[in-house]
Amino acid sequence: MRFIYYFFRLWGWFALLATVLSVIAWFIATANSRAAQRLLNEGVEATAELTRVYRSTDRDTDRHTTYRYKASYRFTVAGKTYEDEQDLTYDFYQKIGTGQRIPARYWAKDPSVSEIEPGRTARGAWIARFSALAFSLAALTFARLGLNRAASTTWMHRNGVKQHAMVTGHIESWLRINNRSRWRATWREEDGREGCTYLVRFDQLPTVGTYISILADPDGQRDSIWTGDL
Repeated sequence: MRFIYYFFRLWGWFALLATVLSVIAWFIATANSRAAQRLLNEGVEATAELTRVYRSTDRDTDRHTTYRYKASYRFTVAGKTYEDEQDLTYDFYQKIGTGQRIPARYWAKDPSVSEIEPGRTARGAWIARFSALAFSLAALTFARLGLNRAASTTWMHRNGVKQHAMVTGHIESWLRINNRSRWRATWREEDGREGCTYLVRFDQLPTVGTYISILADPDGQRDSIWTGDL
């Protein structure tokens, strides 16, 4: 149980999240690929009316802005009207406008499967595949980091020798969670060796100049661990 706890202390959760995102991306890639094949092999041309062409703005917690270009459209097949909304590339977005009538392609067996930008569905499948691969690689990387940390921390918890070290500084990392940076505290041990804590919030750091308890490897081969990270 202690090993599992240390694994999910940080990197294990990232590995799990990346795995979930990878599975979702693979499902999206499969669905888009199937739709693209249907449109290519069994697609029928129609004329669609653009009911709305617009740009949306998304801002994340770090105030980064992302623009998305979209169009809502409708077309009629055998007396029945089908409506949809799709994301577009910027180049295609520039060429169209609300109220315009443009070609659309739909699947003969189910007109609800359609596209107005040629190749959009196929490109979406490739993007989803690439995302799935990237998330899979990230999951493996995070899992390896988590397993290595869990193994090392578990060993030190069982075999480490308790010592004291003086905190020498604080270092901000690139990692941000909920828009808050994660930090490390550095220390110097009695024999002159240096070490650092795991990533924590700034308010969890020990004060510079104070002494903290650490667990050191009796053989001096493993990095020491702050007891506050256990």
